[in-house]
Amino acid sequence: MAASSVKDMKDFYYCIGPGCESGQINEDSDRNPQMRCVECGFDQCVKHLVPWHKGERCKEYDIRKRYESRSEEDRRAEAQTDMYLQTQTRACPHCSTHISKIDGCNDMKCKYSSGALDLE
Repeated sequence: MAASSVKDMKDFYYCIGPGCESGQINEDSDRNPQMRCVECGFDQCVKHLVPWHKGERCKEYDIRKRYESRSEEDRRAEAQTDMYLQTQTRACPHCSTHISKIDGCNDMKCKYSSGALDLE
């Protein structure tokens, strides 16, 4: 097989390990994105094309990277929102939506279930 066609093979990835020029097929890379190079032993994530994010699944890695890319101001605002939700609201026991009483009676009904909520 010609080297120029290797890059077109499904699930073929080049190793990103330092100084390694090898590559290999990582079958079912959608469900198994971790690849260990047979040539140098370097572990990498073929979904993100980074060294393997040990201790994190790809979804957790995505969340962490999204969080890290946010500005300090955005992170501070999110922390304040979380604090408000924890101290000033209650989670609906049926759908977990945060609710708070502003005025009126203590009887509420969840629009996602038939259960009534007592806010007392």
